[in-house]
Amino acid sequence: MDTKEFLDQNVVSNMWVKDHNLEIYLRKGPRWIVYNEKTHSNKTTPQQIKRKAFALDIANLTANNPGKGNFTKYLEYLEKLLKNERPVAVTGSTAKKGIDCIYIENIHNARFVEFLSKHEFKTFYPHQNIYPCAVKFINDIY
Repeated sequence: MDTKEFLDQNVVSNMWVKDHNLEIYLRKGPRWIVYNEKTHSNKTTPQQIKRKAFALDIANLTANNPGKGNFTKYLEYLEKLLKNERPVAVTGSTAKKGIDCIYIENIHNARFVEFLSKHEFKTFYPHQNIYPCAVKFINDIY
Protein backbone atom coordinates (compact mmCIF):
# COMPACT_ATOMS: atom_id res chain seq x y z
CA MET A 1 0.00 0.00 0.00
CA ASP A 2 1.24 3.52 -0.74
CA THR A 3 0.52 6.78 1.12
CA LYS A 4 -2.45 7.84 -1.01
CA GLU A 5 -4.14 4.45 -0.56
CA PHE A 6 -3.52 4.65 3.19
CA LEU A 7 -5.06 8.14 3.39
CA ASP A 8 -8.04 7.25 1.19
CA GLN A 9 -9.22 4.36 3.36
CA ASN A 10 -10.94 4.90 6.70
CA VAL A 11 -10.49 1.54 8.39
CA VAL A 12 -6.79 1.40 9.31
CA SER A 13 -5.19 4.23 11.29
CA ASN A 14 -1.58 3.01 11.24
CA MET A 15 0.43 1.10 8.68
CA TRP A 16 3.77 0.63 6.95
CA VAL A 17 3.63 2.06 3.42
CA LYS A 18 6.06 2.07 0.51
CA ASP A 19 6.39 5.30 -1.43
CA HIS A 20 9.17 7.19 -3.26
CA ASN A 21 11.69 4.40 -2.56
CA LEU A 22 11.01 4.77 1.18
CA GLU A 23 9.42 2.51 3.76
CA ILE A 24 7.38 4.66 6.15
CA TYR A 25 5.35 3.82 9.23
CA LEU A 26 2.39 6.24 9.22
CA ARG A 27 -0.34 6.93 11.74
CA LYS A 28 -3.32 9.25 11.40
CA GLY A 29 -5.46 10.60 14.19
CA PRO A 30 -5.97 13.40 16.69
CA ARG A 31 -2.97 14.75 18.57
CA TRP A 32 -2.24 17.62 20.96
CA ILE A 33 0.74 19.61 19.74
CA VAL A 34 2.51 21.95 22.18
CA TYR A 35 5.39 24.16 21.06
CA ASN A 36 6.85 27.63 21.67
CA GLU A 37 6.53 30.34 19.06
CA LYS A 38 6.81 34.10 18.81
CA THR A 39 3.36 35.51 18.15
CA HIS A 40 2.04 38.63 16.44
CA SER A 41 1.27 40.19 19.82
CA ASN A 42 4.62 39.26 21.37
CA LYS A 43 7.45 39.15 18.82
CA THR A 44 10.31 38.90 21.33
CA THR A 45 9.35 36.22 23.89
CA PRO A 46 8.10 32.87 22.60
CA GLN A 47 4.66 31.89 23.86
CA GLN A 48 3.48 28.34 24.42
CA ILE A 49 1.10 27.29 21.66
CA LYS A 50 -1.19 24.31 22.30
CA ARG A 51 -3.26 23.02 19.40
CA LYS A 52 -5.35 19.95 18.82
CA ALA A 53 -4.90 18.73 15.27
CA PHE A 54 -5.67 15.71 13.14
CA ALA A 55 -2.16 14.59 12.29
CA LEU A 56 -0.42 12.35 9.83
CA ASP A 57 2.45 10.97 11.92
CA ILE A 58 5.65 9.82 10.31
CA ALA A 59 6.66 7.51 13.12
CA ASN A 60 9.46 5.59 11.41
CA LEU A 61 11.28 5.91 8.13
CA THR A 62 13.71 3.73 6.19
CA ALA A 63 15.38 5.12 3.10
CA ASN A 64 16.38 2.36 0.69
CA ASN A 65 18.85 4.73 -1.04
CA PRO A 66 19.73 7.47 1.48
CA GLY A 67 21.02 10.80 0.22
CA LYS A 68 19.21 10.64 -3.15
CA GLY A 69 16.51 13.22 -2.35
CA ASN A 70 13.71 10.67 -1.99
CA PHE A 71 12.41 12.11 1.28
CA THR A 72 12.46 15.66 -0.13
CA LYS A 73 10.40 14.45 -3.10
CA TYR A 74 8.11 12.53 -0.75
CA LEU A 75 7.44 15.62 1.40
CA GLU A 76 6.61 17.67 -1.70
CA TYR A 77 4.27 14.91 -2.89
CA LEU A 78 2.68 14.57 0.55
CA GLU A 79 2.04 18.31 0.88
CA LYS A 80 0.41 18.43 -2.57
CA LEU A 81 -1.69 15.40 -1.68
CA LEU A 82 -2.90 16.97 1.58
CA LYS A 83 -3.14 20.64 0.54
CA ASN A 84 -6.67 21.97 0.54
CA GLU A 85 -8.19 18.53 1.09
CA ARG A 86 -9.80 19.69 4.32
CA PRO A 87 -12.88 21.89 4.12
CA VAL A 88 -13.09 24.91 6.42
CA ALA A 89 -13.78 23.64 9.94
CA VAL A 90 -16.73 25.94 10.58
CA THR A 91 -18.78 24.16 7.92
CA GLY A 92 -18.78 21.02 10.03
CA SER A 93 -18.50 18.89 6.90
CA THR A 94 -16.57 15.65 6.86
CA ALA A 95 -13.09 16.04 5.42
CA LYS A 96 -11.91 13.79 2.62
CA LYS A 97 -8.58 13.18 4.30
CA GLY A 98 -8.92 15.58 7.23
CA ILE A 99 -5.20 16.01 7.88
CA ASP A 100 -4.19 19.28 9.57
CA CYS A 101 -0.48 18.61 9.88
CA ILE A 102 2.47 16.34 9.25
CA TYR A 103 4.05 15.27 12.55
CA ILE A 104 7.48 13.63 12.69
CA GLU A 105 8.34 11.81 15.89
CA ASN A 106 11.65 11.40 17.75
CA ILE A 107 14.23 12.74 15.33
CA HIS A 108 17.61 11.14 16.07
CA ASN A 109 19.65 13.00 13.44
CA ALA A 110 20.68 16.66 13.93
CA ARG A 111 21.08 17.14 10.16
CA PHE A 112 17.50 15.98 9.69
CA VAL A 113 16.29 18.62 12.18
CA GLU A 114 18.08 21.29 10.08
CA PHE A 115 16.55 19.84 6.90
CA LEU A 116 13.04 19.97 8.36
CA SER A 117 13.52 23.56 9.55
CA LYS A 118 14.42 24.56 6.00
CA HIS A 119 11.14 22.96 4.90
CA GLU A 120 9.10 25.08 7.35
CA PHE A 121 8.66 22.46 10.07
CA LYS A 122 8.61 23.66 13.68
CA THR A 123 10.81 21.52 15.91
CA PHE A 124 10.12 21.08 19.63
CA TYR A 125 10.63 18.73 22.57
CA PRO A 126 7.28 17.38 23.79
CA HIS A 127 6.94 15.91 27.28
CA GLN A 128 10.65 16.32 28.07
CA ASN A 129 11.64 13.89 25.30
CA ILE A 130 15.32 13.47 24.61
CA TYR A 131 14.75 13.67 20.87
CA PRO A 132 12.90 16.49 19.13
CA CYS A 133 9.73 16.16 17.10
CA ALA A 134 8.66 18.34 14.19
CA VAL A 135 5.34 19.57 12.86
CA LYS A 136 4.16 21.38 9.76
CA PHE A 137 0.59 22.57 9.49
CA ILE A 138 -0.77 21.95 6.00
CA ASN A 139 -4.22 23.48 5.83
CA ASP A 140 -3.86 26.11 8.51
CA ILE A 141 -7.29 27.56 9.27
CA TYR A 142 -6.56 28.88 12.76
